[in-house]
Amino acid sequence: AYGSSPAVRIGDSGGPAITVGNVGTMTNYTYGLVNDSSIGAISVYDAVSATGVRIENANLTGGLRNAGSILAGSFDQQGTGVSIGLGAVVAEINNAGSITGLTDSDLAPFDAYGVRIEAGANAPILRNSGAIIGRLQGETADAIAIADLSDTLHLIENTGSITAYHTATDDALDTDDADND
Repeated sequence: AYGSSPAVRIGDSGGPAITVGNVGTMTNYTYGLVNDSSIGAISVYDAVSATGVRIENANLTGGLRNAGSILAGSFDQQGTGVSIGLGAVVAEINNAGSITGLTDSDLAPFDAYGVRIEAGANAPILRNSGAIIGRLQGETADAIAIADLSDTLHLIENTGSITAYHTATDDALDTDDADND
């Protein structure tokens, strides 16, 4: 996806709640959403957000499994790899691949999120054997690998890497400060 729409969107805050059954019955397919390849969202314009996977007002019966790559990148706006929104029920987030949110911004509050679970969502389990990354290039925002704003995430099992990278861009060309920090 190129622009502000998520590359994959399940559910809609303005529509009726939906339930997505499991993809299959074999071990790695007992999830409502399975990604074995790549999902990408890149904003091609300044100040346009990017989201790889957005789930809201939907019940993924087995949860979400990623064994591929989910990537979202933006400039001067929020970049989020996986966003679990209001009304979403995701029994388990299982990542064996990579989930990355990238933001290049010197403007606050445009953070970079690998996984963001919003208030009103329900995502109690996150298992990671791959990589979850929040990567920010900028001065005033934050890089966050996993954010739980729902207070429903009760188990994080990690045998991979969970990383937040923040690369400061302070230089002589910026105009937001005296360049002495």
